[in-house]
Amino acid sequence: LFDQQGLALLQNKLCSVYIHQGEPNKIQASMEAWLPPKGSGFTYKKEQVSQAGSLTTTSYTLYQGSSFLEQWVITVNSAKPSNLVAVMSYQGA
Repeated sequence: LFDQQGLALLQNKLCSVYIHQGEPNKIQASMEAWLPPKGSGFTYKKEQVSQAGSLTTTSYTLYQGSSFLEQWVITVNSAKPSNLVAVMSYQGA
C-alpha cells in the first residue's frame, strides 16, 4: 500500500509518516479500516479539518470511555503527479 515512505519522530512524541507513492483514497481507507467498531469500549470523532485545492486534512480523535486516548491526522494530496501523496501524524495521550 505504501511504496515509499519516510518517518519523523519529534521530541514531543509526535510521529509523522510521509508517503511518496500510492493512491490517496486507498491510503485514507486503509487508515479508517482499523478504527474501533461500535460496542468495543472505544469511540472516535472524525473531523475534516481543512480542504484547500488538492489537499484534504482529516482528524481522528480516539477515546476510551470519555478519556482521550490518541489522535491521528491525515492529509492526502489528490494532485497528479505529486512527490508527496499523504502525511499521517500520531499523538498519544
